[in-house]
Amino acid sequence: MTKAKNLLLVFILYCFIFFIYFFPVLTHLNTYVYGIIGDNFWWFIWGWWSKNYQSLGFSNLYHNPLYGIGGFNHIFWTSTHPLGWGIASELLRFLPTNFAYNMLVIPTFPLAAFFAYLLFYHLTKNKAVSFAFGLIFSFSPYHIFSSQRHTELAITWVIPLVVWTFLLAYEKKTFKYIFLASLSLSLTMLSSIYWGVYLGIFTFCLALSLLTVDTLFRRFGLSKKSEIPACVGRLNSESQINSNSPIFKLLKTYVLYILFFIVLTIPFLFPYIKANYLQSPDTTRGWVYQNTTVVKRGLADFMLYSIMPYHFIIPPSQNPVTGELGKNMVSFIKDNWGYFMAKNYVFSEHGGVFLGWGNILVFVVAVFFTAKQIFVKAKNLKFKFIGVRPQKSLYDLRYLAIFSAAGFLLYLFCMPPYFTISGFKIYTPAYLVYTFFPMLRTLSRMGVIIFLCVLSVNAIFISKNFSPKGGLKRVSKRVKPSRWFNPNWVFVIFFTIVTLAEFYMPLKYLDDTVPPSAYAYIGAKEDFVEVDYVTDKGREYKYEGPSFVAEYPWGYDLAAFYQKYHKKGFANPLFYVNPYLRFNGIEFSYELDSGGGIKKAYDLGVRFIVYHRGDEDTIKRVQRGEDPEGFFRKHSKAYRDFGETIVFEL
Repeated sequence: MTKAKNLLLVFILYCFIFFIYFFPVLTHLNTYVYGIIGDNFWWFIWGWWSKNYQSLGFSNLYHNPLYGIGGFNHIFWTSTHPLGWGIASELLRFLPTNFAYNMLVIPTFPLAAFFAYLLFYHLTKNKAVSFAFGLIFSFSPYHIFSSQRHTELAITWVIPLVVWTFLLAYEKKTFKYIFLASLSLSLTMLSSIYWGVYLGIFTFCLALSLLTVDTLFRRFGLSKKSEIPACVGRLNSESQINSNSPIFKLLKTYVLYILFFIVLTIPFLFPYIKANYLQSPDTTRGWVYQNTTVVKRGLADFMLYSIMPYHFIIPPSQNPVTGELGKNMVSFIKDNWGYFMAKNYVFSEHGGVFLGWGNILVFVVAVFFTAKQIFVKAKNLKFKFIGVRPQKSLYDLRYLAIFSAAGFLLYLFCMPPYFTISGFKIYTPAYLVYTFFPMLRTLSRMGVIIFLCVLSVNAIFISKNFSPKGGLKRVSKRVKPSRWFNPNWVFVIFFTIVTLAEFYMPLKYLDDTVPPSAYAYIGAKEDFVEVDYVTDKGREYKYEGPSFVAEYPWGYDLAAFYQKYHKKGFANPLFYVNPYLRFNGIEFSYELDSGGGIKKAYDLGVRFIVYHRGDEDTIKRVQRGEDPEGFFRKHSKAYRDFGETIVFEL
């Protein structure tokens, strides 16, 4: 079978496995929506609006420009990920909305597994181990969490793709492979600035690890000359950085890699770069500038969403077996650990950092084995380790050491930006991310790249010691391996099953055919308004069309999703700012339960208020002695109680 047919078969097998997992959604692609309501559903809403807002008679002036077709051009050129936005917007515009949205997210799973397979096979040349670890990577807690909540962050397949092409560029050192690696990183940056920046940082860590490990291996005679890529030679005390030195050759490769990346990327991101780094906006609206392309997060966010070492061992709360244990571990840390950082744990973000206890155990053994082999070989000592034959060359251990070092270096960029010890601040490399990329607050998302490093180390270690050609002694001399059975593969299968069980989370999806009662009730009301608006320049604007719905206490993403059911305007998206009408969604929501706020809402065309009893902010206001529910009852002409929600009609 040819290599192309082998790869096609691998991809088909991955698709079959994920078909089983996503079966309920894949059999109802036009009615079910994968994931939970959150930031990801803005994609869904934009797709619906692009096909319906004009026919419904909505005003593109009053609404957030992102809702209308005109908003897609704005998004494409000034977004942090124009390629991703462009593809998604066109799919959502021309295909059935539910189908298009599901097809944006679900294929990321077989793609992530497939590209991880390519990377692991490049490292191990072992098909079975590579297939198993590709599946493990795709089913990682981070991938599941992100695919449920953040559509553009679900493209984890770009991580192994960028790493694989970078290794090819390092080993082949030709313009073709360097350009291919740069193109991979560039397309990643244009699809998601998170992955573009974080993988850019990781490739730096990987390049540094490659140079250090290969130089040391040659320096101490741990590998033959033919086993080290030509861009790394032997150093001695008289070596200098010249055109023939290994440092120069690696720097040349890396500089070309960065230059190609800049040329391929900057033209498309220049509007965003200009808005963030080359000009100073006049006003701000919370964390969003009036120019919506500019987003700056505070240092507190970087501290909150950083990674502490214990985050790697806490299982996600959604796991049906270990989830409750994970919650108890977090509660214990919060109640018993005095250090303030121990109290910062966000299940939806830090839960994705979990490496798996089996992975951690194998990784520790692999690192110990690697370090001891290197030490023993360097000292020319005899060595035996649980039946493993001493290596004539330690070339097989190169990438064990390289990915261990690269993962450690990357962790320095996702730990808290600083520590305070005895009154002194000790800054970490993570502070550089805060300084130069203040829009990227969630450092914990780099955890999945560290996870890939751990899997790379484990895949190499297992493939060398638990495969037919590995060094581990047979499990039993009485059991002879055959074409269809090898006792060493039992460990690989067992390890894969255990790890997938640790990572398993029940499939989450939304049945889009049945709207909640409150929104179905509003949708049944035929209500149109005629409103005269005055713009910021004093000009009058007349709006005639559907009335608007305001959400109390805030206009969360939930309300944007349910707008497709009631087909009326959404008055107060949380971070919506309309400079033409001097309207601010946050300020509007704050004032809504006051006399001036309710009058302003009515004057803007709001005729329905959806009151959420169970919302945390509502509960806090009631606990403070406020009575927003009583206020709305007093100022409404009618209301309908649906339990957790009440619809007030103005």
